[in-house]
Amino acid sequence: MAEILLLIDRDENRRLLAEWLSNRHEVVGSLDEGNPKRSPDLCILDRASLERHASRLAKRKRAAEPVFLPYLLVVSQQHLTEISSEIWSQIDAVVQEGVDELITAPVKKTELHGRIENLLRTRELSVDLRDRNDELRTLNHINAVIRTVNGALVTAVTREEIEREVCEQLADAPPYRFAWIGEPAVTGRTVEPRTAAGVEEGYLDAKIPVEANGEPTGEALSMGEARFVRSDEHDREWTKRALEREYPSIAAVPLVYGETVYGVLGVYSDRSEAFGGDERAVLEELGRTIGHAINAAESKKALFADTVTELRLIFEDTPAPLVALSRSGYEVSLEGAVSDDDGNLLEFYAIDGPSPSEALEELTESPAITSARLITEHDGEALFELRFGESLLEAFADQGATVESLTGADGRCSVVATLPQSVAVKAVVEGILSRYPDGELRAQRQTERSTTDRGAFRAALEADLTERQREVLQAAYLSGFFGWPRESTGEEIAQSLGITPSTLHQHLRVGERKLLDAFFERDGRSDT
Repeated sequence: MAEILLLIDRDENRRLLAEWLSNRHEVVGSLDEGNPKRSPDLCILDRASLERHASRLAKRKRAAEPVFLPYLLVVSQQHLTEISSEIWSQIDAVVQEGVDELITAPVKKTELHGRIENLLRTRELSVDLRDRNDELRTLNHINAVIRTVNGALVTAVTREEIEREVCEQLADAPPYRFAWIGEPAVTGRTVEPRTAAGVEEGYLDAKIPVEANGEPTGEALSMGEARFVRSDEHDREWTKRALEREYPSIAAVPLVYGETVYGVLGVYSDRSEAFGGDERAVLEELGRTIGHAINAAESKKALFADTVTELRLIFEDTPAPLVALSRSGYEVSLEGAVSDDDGNLLEFYAIDGPSPSEALEELTESPAITSARLITEHDGEALFELRFGESLLEAFADQGATVESLTGADGRCSVVATLPQSVAVKAVVEGILSRYPDGELRAQRQTERSTTDRGAFRAALEADLTERQREVLQAAYLSGFFGWPRESTGEEIAQSLGITPSTLHQHLRVGERKLLDAFFERDGRSDT
């Protein structure tokens, strides 16, 4: 229902017009002086009211821009006949921005209805255009933030840098006023702020519980999914605090990577109709991108940390094909793993036992394995390349853990993994066992990483190689590409990784050059 401001000087004319209009619209009789930015959808006025309110009408019309605020002037037929040639110049002299339509009195209802509907339709189109432009600007800015976060994924040293960059970028993007990132407190009952930017004004001083139907950030952590809420549609303590700070719309997006939830991103807008469909999708994607960036930063931190948490877990049935082999007298040991071009893991296992060919047949027939290849065998020990439909190694990686060893013998699988000290062990173990309930944590300890020259050399080389170069080098090494005679051809390795042979050889050439540069301490490298 549109709001029509009726400024008609004569009481009887105003009463009759108000009665007729109120059947379809909300009619008000005066300007809202308490809120200068608020405007009606249409103003119907006569010449006397136009002259009396000229200054305020002009200000109100300017304040409404870029939205169209129509003024419909009612002029008597006699008055119009007398001054018809000068009517528009006289109106412009009173209100510079001008009246948009004229209608003569006595007013015909059908004509008045048509004029009103045309003006309201034009205004509605201008509102839609403004909203689309606002949404487009916001989406463009969010996409720029995502590009910034992707850059931070490569260059950021710490999680803190990523989170600070995200909050500052979002807080600088109208119509957003405030952005912050939090994580569950040690108790798991409240959200603990990590970083914030924009107009906060003490909003985070109050504890935010992790619960359903509560403040959106706490609810997002509780439910494990994004929440988009209008504060002015609820009557709770947190909504009062939000509206006091002009946050009528709130978005809360979990920061996830795989099964790991690193925290929650809260974004607070000063626009009631913020967070439309496209904007929601982009923000949810941003949450996943931030989670990936945090995971990468934490992994780098774990790589260079001197002290890590080491876990040992025993699985009775996982991975099922390897446990089955161990029950048949085979011994299984993980040699390494790399990602193919689709992001799926290629896992390499040394399997020692009665018959490599029979082991290959059993692995190939297993529904848990999508592909199996025997790379080489010697004196009963064989090297296999396996691709699992659901990988245990990926489950550990999703929780931020690095698998150091995986062995299978006597009908069970043992996994040793390491975590940065900053990661909550309980959450990691619970996340893994929720997917593989046959597992059990058997040992946990703090351990020091090796600080030998070999370790320092490897860390420096890891930092210099791109992730893809390292994966290709490792796949080639594990597949016996560097042996003589070669146990796998470049074409076979390229096919396993889902890349072309020329791309494989390019990565190998650059990776080998960086390895030799590091060994011979050569600077000024030209390859990338």
